Amino acid sequence: MIIKTVVIPLVLSLALVLLAVMPACANLTLVGAKYEANIIPGQHIEDEIELNLGAEDLPADIVTEILGLDQSPNGVYTMMISDPDDGLYSARPFLNISPANFYLNPGESKKMLISGDVPLDIGDGSRYAMASIRGISKGSGPVGVSFVLNVPILLTISGSKLSKTADIEGLDTSKPVNDIWKNATLTLKNTGNIHYIATVKAFMKDGEGNVIANSTTIHSVLPPILPGKSREFALQLKSNRTIEPGNYALNVAACLEDGTVLVSKETTFDVV
Repeated sequence: MIIKTVVIPLVLSLALVLLAVMPACANLTLVGAKYEANIIPGQHIEDEIELNLGAEDLPADIVTEILGLDQSPNGVYTMMISDPDDGLYSARPFLNISPANFYLNPGESKKMLISGDVPLDIGDGSRYAMASIRGISKGSGPVGVSFVLNVPILLTISGSKLSKTADIEGLDTSKPVNDIWKNATLTLKNTGNIHYIATVKAFMKDGEGNVIANSTTIHSVLPPILPGKSREFALQLKSNRTIEPGNYALNVAACLEDGTVLVSKETTFDVV
């Protein structure tokens, strides 16, 4: 199966999928900034990506490699270099990228093929990896400029049991409070076996149970949360009246995009 891709300028791909990029070439573009597909056990998969170098740019030596896909608490995808990468959700063991290295002159382009055979016993959920394209652009002088282009690979196993669950690892209400503003931080962990985008809704209640503030936090521009990874949500609750000293409750709920509640929690705190 070959997945069709479109030309995405490097600057745009950075904004859309938050690739880790150190640009060395003003006109460098990548065709296929993300590979996301449904797969079945035993299937041979292929995805073609293309690197284009601007006519005014310097020539570059390129090295390609399939690495693991990791994710920081702020949502950014990062490379997992550990070898062997035998994590439960890793696609790295059965994927390859070719050619492994090549030379690119100004104005040239090069196609690279991500391919692999899905194991028959792959199991349920999703599998992940990162195609890393690293290069050094160098002119006639002694100084070169390095760059890295990362292509996230997200593969969902069709017909398998998909689990979207979550756990609240932390709920910090210790942030400073002014007369009408309360801040809190929620840390949500994906305990399922597939990635998803989550929304966090929060309600602040006074001692009599009256809702005096609420907030909705969604990271729509960030990549979805990977299985086993955690995401921090900053909650900002602006009250409709002065927050007087006393005991308050904070109710939080993490939901999927369709409104399904993943997990909820209530905690109490004092304002002195």
